[in-house]
Amino acid sequence: MPYTIHVNEELRLLEMKHRGELVFADSVTLTNEMLKVAGEKNCDRVLSDYRETTLALSTLEIYKMPRVIHEAAVAAGLDARRLKRALVAGKGSQSLRFFEIMSHDLGHVAKVFFSIDEARAWLLQD
Repeated sequence: MPYTIHVNEELRLLEMKHRGELVFADSVTLTNEMLKVAGEKNCDRVLSDYRETTLALSTLEIYKMPRVIHEAAVAAGLDARRLKRALVAGKGSQSLRFFEIMSHDLGHVAKVFFSIDEARAWLLQD
């Protein structure tokens, strides 16, 4: 699973970039790693770049992901509802809109974008 995670100290953003195919098990692993770094760096704004990713998630798996994130955050000592997450999708990743809706149902602040600049600007708004 090729991905990078780092904290942009200047902007106080946790930035993740994923490339290639993303299956459910890898999504869970990636989520746990992002939450670990967010907790260690006390960073509550997350920019997830999926522009070079092929999502290999079923509708049921997408439905489950917000709950997985919520439970992983609790296990990491974080509150997923306090995280502000921007997901930048590539073409053909409309299924992330369903993820956005399911996230909102749990009280999470998550929004899907198709522009990295728009996503970053939204994250930096208070």
